[in-house]
Amino acid sequence: MIDTSRADEEDTIEITLTPASGYKVKKDSVKLVLSSADGKSTQTVNAKVKKGNVYTVKLPKSLKDTLTLGEIQAVFEPGVDNANGEKKSSLSLGASVSVAVTTFSNNAYIKNAKVTVGGLSVKAITTESEVEASAAAGYSEGDIGIGGAITVLVGSVKTKAYVDHSVTLTLGEEAVEVIAESEVSFTAEADASGSDKKSGSVGVGAGIAVAVTGVDTEAYLDDNLEISYSVENGEALQSESVTVSANAKETSTVSAKAGSAGGISVTPVLALLVAGADTEAFIGKATNTLCALGDIRATADALQSRKLAADAQAAGDSVAVGGSFTISVLNDSTKSRLSRNVKAKNVYVNTTAKNTSKGTSRAGANGANSSKGEDASDSGDSDGDGDGESDKAAANSLSGASKLAGNVNSKNTSTLSVNDSAKKRTSSSTTEGSVTVAAAFALNIQTIETSAKIDSGLIVVATGEDEFEDEETIRNGCVEVINLSQYTGDIISN
Repeated sequence: MIDTSRADEEDTIEITLTPASGYKVKKDSVKLVLSSADGKSTQTVNAKVKKGNVYTVKLPKSLKDTLTLGEIQAVFEPGVDNANGEKKSSLSLGASVSVAVTTFSNNAYIKNAKVTVGGLSVKAITTESEVEASAAAGYSEGDIGIGGAITVLVGSVKTKAYVDHSVTLTLGEEAVEVIAESEVSFTAEADASGSDKKSGSVGVGAGIAVAVTGVDTEAYLDDNLEISYSVENGEALQSESVTVSANAKETSTVSAKAGSAGGISVTPVLALLVAGADTEAFIGKATNTLCALGDIRATADALQSRKLAADAQAAGDSVAVGGSFTISVLNDSTKSRLSRNVKAKNVYVNTTAKNTSKGTSRAGANGANSSKGEDASDSGDSDGDGDGESDKAAANSLSGASKLAGNVNSKNTSTLSVNDSAKKRTSSSTTEGSVTVAAAFALNIQTIETSAKIDSGLIVVATGEDEFEDEETIRNGCVEVINLSQYTGDIISN
């Protein structure tokens, strides 16, 4: 209550209201109710907003002497109190998270069996296997806009064809083939640039795409697999041909994109790929000779293509930071091997591998001008001691990736393999010291192993097309160990 006996007609009374936390003054609810001491006479005057939560009331001309008491009435309602002359502070948040964990295994094998056949075909074929994960997000207009898209893809694909050492195998004169083929694609996308709105004071857009993958493709006649041949009319038969082949094709795409706009704009973007592919074809160790009238082949072929893109866009009015990171750790091996005595028309041990990787990191920044016209300066140390912020960010990313790699656990993608690769990383630095802040950062750590091998100490006989007049000599040669010096022919290892 207020005492109006000290006020005159048309005087202005100033009222200040302070709502409790979480409440605001309801619009047009503030009033001054004038009344007499006995309450029999009243008059209501609406208050007007002066500024914020300060209101004014002008007393009426016809103020009666009996109206000596004044009561301020106001209605408070839940909400944000934005009436103090300050601009409303609002938060706009748009977030999306996608996590995909895929484990795929395709095996074709013979194990723990006694097998007598004219020919043999063991095939494991994985075709057009696609693993995809994506997240998209953006924010609407507000003082603080946060848009975040995070995608994590963990994929393991294993394709294997083999004859195990536990098999007792007797062959005839038809072809033998053990073939493993895989065609796999991985796609991880995170897009936090879906908003075309501008935040009033702070805009943050984060896009993070991570893919950790492993692809194993193997075909083999196992070590210690004993092979004999059926006998017909007193003569040992031999296979028409022997083919052990592994063929792998992998495509990986990791894309992260983000954009933010506001007085202060920050856009961290990360595209991270950890990938390992192992492609192997081998004829394992054994005591007896593997024979064929035609060719014996152990071939491994691999084609890997990886693309990474990180795109950060920042459009701030005063301070803008666009941070973009692409990090790839690639560990691939393609191997073919011959480890037992063989005799055939031609012997091929071939390995073909093609590995391509491309990383693109883009960053932009606007409005980093000093309001006083002062020159911008770098407050970071440049004494060259220790890692800069960019190196620390890369180290943290690789540490997280190594933990994810434990879920893949393929031959070339594991916690241990990622940690070993991370040790090979060189720091980002200039002649003036470590890079403290990098707008665009690209790091690629890649290990490739390619080999075609014939083990030492083997007896390898390649007869050529016209070396023998009849097959009898060749057949007899498969029954006993043959001295390489007895024959001439081609031994081909590529």
